[in-house]
Amino acid sequence: MDPKELVRQYQSGARDFSQARLVGADLRGANLYGINLFEADLLQADLRGINLDGANLVEANLVGANLDRAHLFKTDFSRANLSGANLRRANLSKANLTGADLTRTYLVEAILEEAFIFEAQLRETSLRRASFRGAGLGGSTLTNANLQGADLNGAGLS
Repeated sequence: MDPKELVRQYQSGARDFSQARLVGADLRGANLYGINLFEADLLQADLRGINLDGANLVEANLVGANLDRAHLFKTDFSRANLSGANLRRANLSKANLTGADLTRTYLVEAILEEAFIFEAQLRETSLRRASFRGAGLGGSTLTNANLQGADLNGAGLS
């Protein structure tokens, strides 16, 4: 699907873009609040500064996507593949990342306050200076993750 067409349809009221193929799409700064991108393919998409607050990205493919400074409040990434993605300074407060693959993801200075990150894969992930206040991380794998300066106050690790 053409990214400009997606934005046009969204602005006309469409919200369901399940299984959309948006490989390498440039959606920088787009406002797609509450969009349904269930099982969408956003491989290496440029999503810098995008607003996906409240969006459904369950089982979406976001491998290598750039979500630098993205607005992802209450976004559902359950079982999504975000390996190798850039989420630097992204706001993932209250997001659902249950079962997500965040292997080698760049989450430096990201806000993950009160996020649900259960049974997630965070192997070799850079979490420097990220805020996990009140987040649930039970059952998640953090092997070789860099947590230098991360704020884990009130986070549930078991």
